[in-house]
Amino acid sequence: MSWRKEDIPLLQEIDAPYRSGNVEQMRQLLLNNPHVLRMKEGTDFWLGMAAAEGKLDFVKMLVGLGIGVDESDQPGVVGQPLERAADAGHFDVVDWLIKHGAVINTTFQGKTCSFALSGAARRGHFDVVKILVEHGADVHASWMGINALMQATDYGHPEIAAYLRSKGAKDIRETVPPDYHASHARLIQEMVGACGPMSDWKQVIPGNPDVTIHLIPANKKCRDHVIFTIGLSDHRLPHETDPFGATELKLLLPKKWSVSPESLTHHAENWPIEWLKRAVDVFRKASAMPTPPLLLLNESNPKEPLSESSKQCGFLCHRAPEGARQMPDYRWIGYRLLFSIYPEEVDLIQTKGLDEFIKRLGEADIGFRIDLKRKNVGMK
Repeated sequence: MSWRKEDIPLLQEIDAPYRSGNVEQMRQLLLNNPHVLRMKEGTDFWLGMAAAEGKLDFVKMLVGLGIGVDESDQPGVVGQPLERAADAGHFDVVDWLIKHGAVINTTFQGKTCSFALSGAARRGHFDVVKILVEHGADVHASWMGINALMQATDYGHPEIAAYLRSKGAKDIRETVPPDYHASHARLIQEMVGACGPMSDWKQVIPGNPDVTIHLIPANKKCRDHVIFTIGLSDHRLPHETDPFGATELKLLLPKKWSVSPESLTHHAENWPIEWLKRAVDVFRKASAMPTPPLLLLNESNPKEPLSESSKQCGFLCHRAPEGARQMPDYRWIGYRLLFSIYPEEVDLIQTKGLDEFIKRLGEADIGFRIDLKRKNVGMK
């Protein structure tokens, strides 16, 4: 959305009283120049901005000039002023807009949405959440698989979450059965889309749940071999504010690493996979997502090298940089990445913290792949 180029000087003149709080001066300028009451496409600009900034006197003035309480800066979108005011926690603006007929619930792509309620819940504006619900906000409304209750929970507002539950709201994942098969298919689809085609090689790790290790050999799309699990996410690992937390595991091997089916039967090449299996066992036995930093070391001798060709002694299991993605059953699943580390780096993590270790990796431009010859950032 945009303005006419020739109107820019006039818009700057109108913006001055808006910024200084002179409602009457701005009103007169808009009365004298009605063609800039809206942008050139006929969409709102002023009301949405005033609502977002909590300027109730300007909201009243602009509606008095003829801007509808539900007008938006995008064609076909309604309720934007209320949404922006609610997101910013401007109770008086929200209250006034509701009393003057603002739409609280909308329908988008066939589903009921309440962006104002979700925004207020996410930002922790309890008073705004309450007034919206009291005036008909649908506590079951959702967008992209997330409703207001989930927003309040995810962003650490337990009092709002409790209130919404008292009004009948439920986490969508409570009402939708887990669909492990569809989630596995989605994870594989996204991994292949990001990294390239899978090899026919795979290994099944029997257990509860069964976990399958897959391989994407290095290719034009990805310079490293990608080894990843499918199935571990069937085991719930609640963490922080997500009671439905889950994860898969992966590791990256350099292109020169032999990953033929035959070579992966020999210890010299398959020891990273054996450690991946250990990690699977750790996560399958856990009742909650392990608290970082998660270090995987030899129990008998934590400083024992991983292999004859390496001085590295264990793995850091760290959240993969691409983050989590939502599955067809609305659960969020991400990957934890296994990264081999030196004894001195173990000491660094344990004494100065994970953030310091990650910072040093960044300074040395070291990626999260297994590299037996890389710089040891635990030594300075």
